[in-house]
Amino acid sequence: MTLHAITEAPDRNLQKALSAFERQFVYPLGADQYFRIVHDSDYPKFSRAIGDGCCFVYEDLGAVLGTVSATIRPLLLPDGSEIRVAYICDVKMVPGARRGFVLLPLMSAVVRWCKQRAVSGFGVVMDGTAVLPPAYTGRFGIPSFCAVSHVNVLKIDTRSAGDSKVDAESFVKENDLRQTLKMLGLGSYVCPSGLPLLRSSITPQWLVQQSGNACGCLEDTVRAKQLIKTDGMPIKCAHLSSFVYKNMAAAARLIRNASSLAFAQGYPSLFVSLPAGDSAEICSLLSGVKIAIAPATIYGFGLEGPGNWFINSSEI
Repeated sequence: MTLHAITEAPDRNLQKALSAFERQFVYPLGADQYFRIVHDSDYPKFSRAIGDGCCFVYEDLGAVLGTVSATIRPLLLPDGSEIRVAYICDVKMVPGARRGFVLLPLMSAVVRWCKQRAVSGFGVVMDGTAVLPPAYTGRFGIPSFCAVSHVNVLKIDTRSAGDSKVDAESFVKENDLRQTLKMLGLGSYVCPSGLPLLRSSITPQWLVQQSGNACGCLEDTVRAKQLIKTDGMPIKCAHLSSFVYKNMAAAARLIRNASSLAFAQGYPSLFVSLPAGDSAEICSLLSGVKIAIAPATIYGFGLEGPGNWFINSSEI
């Protein structure tokens, strides 16, 4: 048995083993459809597009039994200060495997790698996931992850968003948007987007709503990770990352504009994440737009405290 810690593209044998491993997992897409996730052959690219990333792979006799990815990334706190935290994602193990046999050595390796780099961390788990972080954390030196907030991931049907157009002056430079994001994020936990250019097949488009009360980045994840339906067809979707807002009206307006912009570029769907408590009002302001909602829970340690969370759907 071998535990790999990879930060660059793995060798061809491990690439094939990871591909076979990923084919075992499917996720719901609406009422009667499912999809699976396919990473680039450079498997850790998805993590590197978020921050300082490392993928841990547990392999036995050429078969992958489990994976966990860890990335050290910036997080803006409600007071406006910035810290570096560990972001844990892509936690998977083969069906039927014993958690103590697979997840324990993986998580122990993650903790050893992270502890010199960060003192707090979090992960995002889609609601309905069978095994939750409290089941495999809080013992053997692994910090205890508890629920700290809830978000909803909206899947927007861009064809229903109307013919609204993004005003030319709403396109800004990346650095300008990141400054706007910091101001709008005061009072909340905010995940600045990592390196969209590394994962996106289109040039990321940085948007600030004309009032200055909402911002976001239109991108995709095709160069690092794709969603594939069970019939083998790719799901072409865009993401509105770096999405932060001061009021609901500005948020809804930017979502509608970004959806229209995504549709014009051939994306039938747009994903965006927002605090769960805001989704009902924002969805009501998006009248006529077809929206599917997928709730998720943020689990963390060392990050207790009030405040909404703004995360990036492109980085889940």
